[in-house]
Amino acid sequence: MFTFLEKYRAWRLRYFLRTWEKKRAKGKWHYVRNFAVYWCLFIAGGYTIVTLIFGEPTNVTVVAIRLSLGLVSGLLIGLVSWRSSETVYLASFPAEDDPSAYYPWGNEQADDPKRFEAQFRRDWQSMPHRDVVDLANLNKFKEELIANDLGPIIAATISLVPEKYFHSIYFSDEFCPLCLESTVMSDRLASSLHAKFESIENISSCAWVHRLCFESLPLKEDLPGFPM
Repeated sequence: MFTFLEKYRAWRLRYFLRTWEKKRAKGKWHYVRNFAVYWCLFIAGGYTIVTLIFGEPTNVTVVAIRLSLGLVSGLLIGLVSWRSSETVYLASFPAEDDPSAYYPWGNEQADDPKRFEAQFRRDWQSMPHRDVVDLANLNKFKEELIANDLGPIIAATISLVPEKYFHSIYFSDEFCPLCLESTVMSDRLASSLHAKFESIENISSCAWVHRLCFESLPLKEDLPGFPM
């Protein structure tokens, strides 16, 4: 029985990590907003059932007040739920003082490289991931993206860089690859471009991108790539 419970807990944790990575990739407020809406609908449904069972008259003011309270409480509960889930998620990483919790560009002599690689993959693959539909500007930007000319980019996605790796990232310039405008003194994000060519499956490179440019792209359901 003990072995069964341990296996079940391990499976439940793995399942939670997989599902939570997809949810957190869409952002904190996306999660909280959806939670609040569903909670509000639950409150409205419960109130409707009670009125039907007990035959209470429907009062528009009372309904509006209860829906407002449901929305506010949903936001608060959603924030608590986000924080609780993030705590469990981040606790699955090695501690910061663990020898295996090192940065790939800063220390290549980790005591447990396999454990670090798993953490590194999880860090990068949990970030928001979007599909680059219009490749025109990206093909103009490709001379900065790679050194060799491999022909045009035929497909590309873009994801964000985990904050803990910012200090080790090299950015070739200050221009956004999506609009080709400067990102200096603007609301910008550190991103990782994943470009596919006819001869090479994937080449990743980091670049600054405008927040609006990034958020205008459609979400990509697949896990993003990562530099190694």
